[in-house]
Amino acid sequence: LDRLASLARCGVAFVEQPVRPGQWGVLADLCRHSPVPVALDEELIAIRTPADRERLLDEVRPHLLILKPALLG
Repeated sequence: LDRLASLARCGVAFVEQPVRPGQWGVLADLCRHSPVPVALDEELIAIRTPADRERLLDEVRPHLLILKPALLG
């Protein structure tokens, strides 16, 4: 959070998933407390079912999603 606070002072618009995939609890905590909006990216790639996507989004509650058209087809 200290690093995110430093980025906020620099006017950064958002950060793209600042932790490794699979750390939903850590990511959720960052989304709740970060002074800079947090976007999900890598975490979304491995999620295949609509139910798992919904569970991820409900738990983490990201500010933004990074969607990659090439991966979406």
